[in-house]
Amino acid sequence: MFYSTNSLGGTGGLGRFAVPVFYPGDNTTISFENGTTTTISNTAMVISDFTGVDSGEAFFEKFCNLEESLAPAPTSSVEPSPTSSTIPTPTVMPGYPSPVAQDAAGSIAGYFLEDDDFAEVAILSIPTFSIPDFSGIQKALEDFLSLCKEQAKKKLIVDVQGNPGGVLVLAFEVFGQLLPGLEPLIAQNLRAHETLDIFGQAITDLYSDFSAEDLDEVNALGYVSPFNTRTLLNLEGENFASWPDVYGPVEADGANLTTLYQRNFNDPLFSSALSFVIAGFGNRSEIPEYFQPEDMIILTDGRCDSTCSILVNLLRENAKIQTVTVGGRPQFGPMQAVGGVRG
Repeated sequence: MFYSTNSLGGTGGLGRFAVPVFYPGDNTTISFENGTTTTISNTAMVISDFTGVDSGEAFFEKFCNLEESLAPAPTSSVEPSPTSSTIPTPTVMPGYPSPVAQDAAGSIAGYFLEDDDFAEVAILSIPTFSIPDFSGIQKALEDFLSLCKEQAKKKLIVDVQGNPGGVLVLAFEVFGQLLPGLEPLIAQNLRAHETLDIFGQAITDLYSDFSAEDLDEVNALGYVSPFNTRTLLNLEGENFASWPDVYGPVEADGANLTTLYQRNFNDPLFSSALSFVIAGFGNRSEIPEYFQPEDMIILTDGRCDSTCSILVNLLRENAKIQTVTVGGRPQFGPMQAVGGVRG
């Protein structure tokens, strides 16, 4: 249901209910306004190798054993090939031309329209942010924008149709490359409750004397979490003195919330933990400009979850870029650009 062609590059284009949060049972029954119903058998796709997994213990050893998963990989005498956004067999989605730049996973791609009437138009398609290859996405976008300059493209469509979200920092990476020089101001907060307070105190204490030498795969995840006071700034861009200053709580609309905060992307340890420097920060503060905000537009189909909603908010609130929304339910009237997420 709600099939999206653009999602072929991200979630497989299987529709809005392809990945339910909870077990849906053997069947899904859809009721229509005219009183008819249709029942569809639910199926599961196994995407991991379950060879030898015949018990709970075997499942744990294969998929949940952290010590084995963090063990160093065997060395190889084969020289690694350089990272590139140009791939031998690019993913070509129905209705789209061949991409001029694309990351290896197909999670971001750039297109030039072939019609002479739209020779100045370029399309940046981002069907998902759920790909962990940060450097591949970063380079694909850099290559695409460079090609836009070479080919004298003047207009840009940011196509986020069917995007289910993913890794938060990638929204800031895209923003930083599209709009260099603009500070991505976005205030965040969390619901303040006892469990959050316990987490925040523990994580902040754990990383209070943290250094680059302490970084490993596990500590990196904890360091960049929003529970670590060291990675948070207040709305004036200053560090919080302690976790209680972050936690608050502050009452708003009958709910207890934390103090509004921003992420400190200029923190060198934050970048080291990600193995990735976000565009506009650190040693990537000088980013070339290719398009003006008034020459960009955002295209959605009403589904834009999580990190996708963050990107749209960044583009709209910081640069006043407008949205065009197509698809969704077959009814007349306005529809929202962002969907699938609360807030």
